[in-house]
Amino acid sequence: MSDEGVYQMVPVADVFLLKDTESGEFVGIDMAWGENVLNADGAAQVLDMLKANMDSTPWLVTAVSRAERAQAKTGGETGRGDDDGHDGEGD
Repeated sequence: MSDEGVYQMVPVADVFLLKDTESGEFVGIDMAWGENVLNADGAAQVLDMLKANMDSTPWLVTAVSRAERAQAKTGGETGRGDDDGHDGEGD
């Protein structure tokens, strides 16, 4: 993904960090599939693509840069950290 203006972003899932309610530690991740994922095969294809992209440094840089640009536009947080004293660093 060298130029995000060339691609259409199709929403496929909402992604959630799972947090232990007792310890406050993040313990995993879960996804709520959206209407564009029609069946288990589609979900598997999305996860396969995600897994492949997670091994791609250029993709990771693009994803992080997108988050940084979103933060700069809003002048605020992008979801890192929470109100329990964790700043997201090292969590």
